[in-house]
Amino acid sequence: MRIAIDRVLPECRHCYCMWHIMTKVNEKLGSELAKDNVFRKKLNAIVWNETIHRVEFEAQWQLLMDEYNLSTHRWFSKMYAERESWIPAFFSDLPMSGLLRTTSRSEAENGIYGKFTRPHSSLVEFFMQFESVLGTQRYRQDKLNAEFEGYMPEFKTPLALERHIAQVYMITIFYELRKEIEAACFYCSVVGVRQDGGGTYYDIDSECNIISTVHYKVGGLGTSCSCNLFRRMRLVCRHMFVVFRGAQLEQLPSEYIVSR
Repeated sequence: MRIAIDRVLPECRHCYCMWHIMTKVNEKLGSELAKDNVFRKKLNAIVWNETIHRVEFEAQWQLLMDEYNLSTHRWFSKMYAERESWIPAFFSDLPMSGLLRTTSRSEAENGIYGKFTRPHSSLVEFFMQFESVLGTQRYRQDKLNAEFEGYMPEFKTPLALERHIAQVYMITIFYELRKEIEAACFYCSVVGVRQDGGGTYYDIDSECNIISTVHYKVGGLGTSCSCNLFRRMRLVCRHMFVVFRGAQLEQLPSEYIVSR
């Protein structure tokens, strides 16, 4: 499959499904280590982290492997060698919109329909069950939409920007952006500012002393951040919110309002 993709779709990047890989961890570990919840938490914190850079991932992975004597483990060594095909840190420059966990979404749908259908069902029986499951999903979605119609969520800051975002985004996306706004207010600070050509560069210090650089163009003609959260997930990051707050914006620039 990998060879075929390289030949037929040479401009695409083939990535492995993180969900499938991580479901095999217990199978590849010994029985004792497979029950170690501390190890699983540490591994998940490294693997699923979409904010750390490549060098940081590699350093944390090696420390974890050394701590649990897995440096020579065949499967973990193979997964590390192929890290560019499944670790988020190596896809930070691509607009993935959260799809790095590729087949997990389709597998979830397969699991739902698998509970209500059988391999030997007739076409009529399958279609009736399919319609029933689909109707249930649509009902749940309509119910959620009705519950949140006119709903005003809890705000974490007094910023008018946060209230504006609550009006233009669906509630689940607002919650994600609220985390970034809260972090921008309480956990981030500007540690450097410099002018270059038609824009201003802001160095933003956040948790774990990680410095991210925001490029803010003159007149608000465009903004980008080295963390690439907007490029990857279409979500405005905390570092950009720091700059927007400094610019005293009461609304999110239209270029960052994505239909959701």
